[in-house]
Amino acid sequence: SSAPVRSEVDMRGYNDVVAEAYAVAGEGVGGSLACQTAIKKGHQQIGAMFGSRTGRKVLTSLFGEDDSWYEDIDNQRGFAGQGVAFFPAQGNDPACNEAMCNIKKICEAMTNVSIGSEVHRLAAVRKAQAATHQRATVKAYALQATPAPGWGVV
Repeated sequence: SSAPVRSEVDMRGYNDVVAEAYAVAGEGVGGSLACQTAIKKGHQQIGAMFGSRTGRKVLTSLFGEDDSWYEDIDNQRGFAGQGVAFFPAQGNDPACNEAMCNIKKICEAMTNVSIGSEVHRLAAVRKAQAATHQRATVKAYALQATPAPGWGVV
């Protein structure tokens, strides 16, 4: 093919651009260097925690799963390979209303030291996003269960 495309398995370049978005404070983005650093440090700490039983037990207490689950390299990649939470950058919506749905809200949590360590803050972001996703899923199922007007009328 003559297309100017080069496939990559590792999305490091894209992930670097996403990470830079979390350092942007202006233009209503709401990021900061402190936020970007906290996200990076938390993920580095999680990477180190995979290597010890004590670390895996902490991950279990914060994120769920059995501590032996965190020993498997495929599980590690799936869990943390693209971030332990959803980090919108390209689709950042400064006007969103859900918990942890944009850079500003995530950065507020990631720089809030009262939540705990950077790993604890990542867990808080993930849990808030999971709760929002669960509510959205329940709402979608409820809408599917409601018949459309006129449905079933004989």
